[in-house]
Amino acid sequence: MSSDLAITVNKKSQAELQAWLNMFPVAMQDALMKRALRQYARDAMAVMKAQTPNRYPDAKNSIRYKMKLWPSDIIWVGIGYRTIPGQSAGRFAFGRQRRAIYDEEGVGWRTHFMELGFHTWSSALRKPPTARGLGWKRGLYHRGRGAYKRGKFVSQIAAQATSGKVVPYMIRELDFATRQALARSKREMRKVRRRNVLTFTAQV
Repeated sequence: MSSDLAITVNKKSQAELQAWLNMFPVAMQDALMKRALRQYARDAMAVMKAQTPNRYPDAKNSIRYKMKLWPSDIIWVGIGYRTIPGQSAGRFAFGRQRRAIYDEEGVGWRTHFMELGFHTWSSALRKPPTARGLGWKRGLYHRGRGAYKRGKFVSQIAAQATSGKVVPYMIRELDFATRQALARSKREMRKVRRRNVLTFTAQV
């Protein structure tokens, strides 16, 4: 997602959250935070899918998240467009035809065109050679001289729309685990349900 966006938590709230988290074993702490971040990732993916133009169906279906727990107990989560497995259909095409196929697939690194914008192929440019040799990008063979097409900034919109839910999801998981731990029997514990995340939004 966008590297320009960051989530800042009030220091007092952060200390209270950390103290609450420390009441549980380390393994359980990791599990609770991973559940919270997993739900946040699903929300962000839903916004990205809604914001991705319908002309990129492959991009809509390729949105995924990846989570990793580092040995230092830092949980990393990344959300974006994955590359379609296998080779691109554009490998059999050349020049403008190949670029058109790449843009139409619109997944993986090619989503940069949709996300950040691009320039169309100028009619004043010569058609690229069918065989790329050394220095094939020199001269006027490359794109970038035509009309500018504004990017959709899907990842940034999704981050702005959902980043405020990260801490409420953490509080919700801690609240759920605490109420389960306080249950007097297994039957009562099974009746415990997670509360609506909006209940905890005002606590951040």
